[in-house]
Amino acid sequence: MSFNVSVETGAEISFRRVGPAEVREEAADDSGAAISRGRPRGGAGGAVTSSEAVVVLITFPMDADVRRFASTLVAEGCAACVNILGEVESVYRWQGRVEQARERQLIVKTRRARVDRLRRRVGELHPYDTPELVVLPVVDGDPRYLAWIAEATGEPPLGPDSV
Repeated sequence: MSFNVSVETGAEISFRRVGPAEVREEAADDSGAAISRGRPRGGAGGAVTSSEAVVVLITFPMDADVRRFASTLVAEGCAACVNILGEVESVYRWQGRVEQARERQLIVKTRRARVDRLRRRVGELHPYDTPELVVLPVVDGDPRYLAWIAEATGEPPLGPDSV
């Protein structure tokens, strides 16, 4: 995979993946001489690859303390970030009946290695008997953001049942 970026000076910079862990940046200096340098994907500091980053969808009832729930997941290192979206209307089948509920949609950013811990904490903290927990792989992302996810979900602070 490769892509080109033109900068204001008229120079063109090309990026191409040369392996699973390195991106090569190629450009020309003012004299037209080629400049090439490699750097680890994800920038400095133990980056997470896109195959390790995941987004998790969770719904939460409108009348429950969603901020405390989200803060706990982040504080315990289960998630790097939890986005709390506005009200959504959910229509679903439950115990043979079509139901409707007003809920909040949460978007959780974490690493695949944290999913089991996240699943356990959601089971312990969530008011539903069967909470939504859908894990979606991150196919690609800004290397700096993926590195931040890795850093934020690295060694979790001490908390309930630290793993």
